[in-house]
This record gives sequence, C-alpha cells and structure tokens, in this order.
Amino acid sequence: MGYEEERRAWIETLRPVHVVWEITLACNMRCIHCGSSASPLTQRKDELSTEEALDAIKQMKELCVQRVVLSGGEPFIRQDWETLAKQVADLDMTPSFISNGFLLNEARVEKLKNINREDLHVGLSVDGNEKMHDYIRQTKGSFKNVTRAMDIMKEKGVKFAAITQVNKLNFKLLPWIRDHIFAHGVYAWQIQLASPWGRLLKMPKLLLTPQEYLKLAEFIAEQRSIMGNAVVGADDIGYYTDLEEKLRPKGEWGGCHAGLKVFGLASNGGVTGCLSLQSPEFIEGNIRQRKLKDIWFDPSLFLYNRDFKEENLQGYCKECIHRLKCRGGCKNIACSFSGSPYDNYYCVYRVRMGKSPKRVVAKVTPGSQHFHP
Repeated sequence: MGYEEERRAWIETLRPVHVVWEITLACNMRCIHCGSSASPLTQRKDELSTEEALDAIKQMKELCVQRVVLSGGEPFIRQDWETLAKQVADLDMTPSFISNGFLLNEARVEKLKNINREDLHVGLSVDGNEKMHDYIRQTKGSFKNVTRAMDIMKEKGVKFAAITQVNKLNFKLLPWIRDHIFAHGVYAWQIQLASPWGRLLKMPKLLLTPQEYLKLAEFIAEQRSIMGNAVVGADDIGYYTDLEEKLRPKGEWGGCHAGLKVFGLASNGGVTGCLSLQSPEFIEGNIRQRKLKDIWFDPSLFLYNRDFKEENLQGYCKECIHRLKCRGGCKNIACSFSGSPYDNYYCVYRVRMGKSPKRVVAKVTPGSQHFHP
C-alpha cells in the first residue's frame, strides 16, 4: 500500500472528540482581543436556522462526537440556545458553553440546570479586576455581571470554569484573577495566550513577547504545582521542556488536533479544523453544501495536519529535535504570529533555546482582521 492509500485508510479511522460551535457571531460586547471581531453588529444574515442547527447536531452524533461547545459571539443571544443544548444532551453528547456571562440571570441558569446533565458546564471569560475587565470587554458592568453569574451558578449547582486570555494589560493581574474566581466557586481556570486575529491585530503593543510567554508558562506550572488540575494551560502553551508535564493534565504535547480530533463549526455552517483559525483559507466546506461526514472524511481537506510532511516546517521548527511530534505547535498561534502553520515563535523550548525573536510583528494573513466568511 502506497503513502496516499495509507493516509486515506488512516483518515477513515479519525473521529472528532469535540466540536466548538459558533452558534451565532452576534455579541453584546466588543472585546479588544476578539479574534472574530464580534459585536452587536456582526450577526450574519445567513446563520443556520433552528432546523438546520438541529440537523447539524444529529450529524455530529453520527461522527461519534462526545462534547459540543456552544460558543459565539455570545451563545445566549441566540434565542434557541436551550433547544440546541437539549438536543445535544438528548443524543448523549455533553453540552458546554463559552460565555461572557452578561446574560446569565437566574432564569437562564435555571434552564441550564433543567437540561439535567451533570457534565454540562459553562466557561466564563474573566479578564481582570473590574476596571481592566470592563475595559478589555468594552462594556461597563461586564465584571459585575460575570461575577453575579458565578454566584448564581454556584447556588444552583451548575458547573462553571473561568477562561482568561492573557495580554500585556492583564498579565500582572493573574494572581488577582485567580483569587477572585476561586472565591466565587469555579472548578477550573484555563489560561491561554491572546493571539493577533481580529481586533487585537490592530493593537500589537498588547501582545506578549515570547519572553513574557515563557514567564506565563512558568506561572501556570507554579499554580498547577499548588492547585493541580484546577489550573490548566491551554494548547497554545508549551512544549517539550521540564514544564510540559506541569502545564496541563494531558501529558506530553502530541501536536495540534485540528482536523484530527476536533473541528469548529461557524454560525453559517462553515467547517474548520479549529474555530480559532480565523482566515478563510481554513474553511474546509459548508454543511449546507455537503454532509458533515463527507467533509470530515474527505482526504483532500485539513491537509496542514492530515498530510503533514517534515519539509513543511519553517524557521527554527524545521531544525528542532521535537519537530516530528510537535509539527509546529498550536496552529492558531503559529499562523497568527508568523503567518505559517509550521513556524511557531511561542514555544517554551524555542524561547529557552534563544531561537524566538525578542519582539514579534504579527503577520497579516487573508481575512485575519475579519470574522469567518
């Protein structure tokens, strides 16, 4: 059997573990770090109808998806969010949400509770103390509302975590954020690097340098040594040093999972290996034109991971001793900073080897200043 035949047979064995689904691009905030440039004005006219969305969920089940993350925009803006979440649960997949928390009043939290899934959880964005959080979110009262949402969910027994995207504005506030969110009952805190897509691309001075990124990784490792899995470094933090086993519970980094174990679904039906990859070139198809399984199993798609070759690598990633396992690290971070999915400046190993630039000028790729087409 030749290489191409072996690759096609391997693709037939792939199953997505989870999906991150932008159920609407509309948002009640205008966060300065938003990769989708979402706002109250960005709801697409061609977003999937309720009927189309319910059918998409059935197609996810056919692919053996285990968890469906309903995101946005702001998912609770979409009027049928409860219907979609119930369908996910009824098909025995885990429903989850990523939200800014502004709309999570007692009535909506009660609806979450009534979905009656113990594994349902909500990820709430928390970006700083009140002054900084409201500034980053460009919405007065956003900090008070997300804190109120935490208190309501704690009272009603709905699991919730906090998610923090780190930039220069909130980097030094991480200890304060930690104390605040755990005092209000989060079960976990995910820390990730803010990347230059969307609005943040226009504010390069807010991006962490690779050297600051190393300090961020060391902070996460230190917190995990104290708090265990209650603190988690996202997949854009790593790789291949003594810090690796201290950053996340998954163990050693095995390369980006986009198009291998996960995929993203845009609100208009566009399918991408990872919803964080904001450039149109990463849209592999649309469920309005093709069935999800036909897109997923198409050997001509998701090639950056499914047809990886050593010669694809660029920059220091091409000579790194971990190159074949790592394959360029997180594709979101690699693309957004270097313009290539195979050259990642933000890698703990690379920074320690002195092979990352002291300052990074993010490369503008097609569509990187805009939300998904």
